[in-house]
Amino acid sequence: MIALEIKNSYEGLYKFKESCTKEKRKFPTRVSLMINRNMNNLKSVYDDIETERMNIIMKYTEKDENGETIQDEKGNVHIDDLDGVNKELAEMFDTEIDVHIDFITVEDIEKCDLDEYDSLTFDEVSMLSFMIK
Repeated sequence: MIALEIKNSYEGLYKFKESCTKEKRKFPTRVSLMINRNMNNLKSVYDDIETERMNIIMKYTEKDENGETIQDEKGNVHIDDLDGVNKELAEMFDTEIDVHIDFITVEDIEKCDLDEYDSLTFDEVSMLSFMIK
């Protein structure tokens, strides 16, 4: 997967899991297990991507005479070289990274439509598509 796919997949799983927990939705055990495993599989890589993203941004921020990043009253920073930061971020997000994905099947997804479980919306299935084989 490229870094951008990892970032988007982790953030999508995180929001999905948070929403499902809040709404007390129930899914087949295999679906829930693979969602949790993939969140764990993606988390450390996601953290590395976010750390590097912030390092790139900070490299291009406006600094004061002491070399400290200048922030406005809202905590926003000014980027000195927007083209440079965008080029480096694009390169980073396009980097291929090996990450283990645990897969579920279409049959696993179809089980969500059984009466004892909560159905998945089209958007939710789309978000989970990276882990459906």
